[in-house]
Amino acid sequence: MVFSSIEKLTNYLNVINKKDTFHFLVIFFCSIFISLLPYYLLAQESDDEPSLHVGGALRYNVILESYESDIDANSSAFTMDTWRINV
Repeated sequence: MVFSSIEKLTNYLNVINKKDTFHFLVIFFCSIFISLLPYYLLAQESDDEPSLHVGGALRYNVILESYESDIDANSSAFTMDTWRINV
């Protein structure tokens, strides 16, 4: 049972093309940067100056469809669901 799911995952990773991988990496590193940015800004904040609070949200989905068939290039999708910036 475990070996079949590992084999399916391996097949899926072989199907992903370079464009999807690039998009995933860009969104991954941007989300890390955006999540760490408030901590950087708070570390430099002075109590005497007016403050600007920046926040937001980013949500994306990775969809893998496999209905008792082999995984091919059309069985996966990467979608940006929601994004928001709070200032």
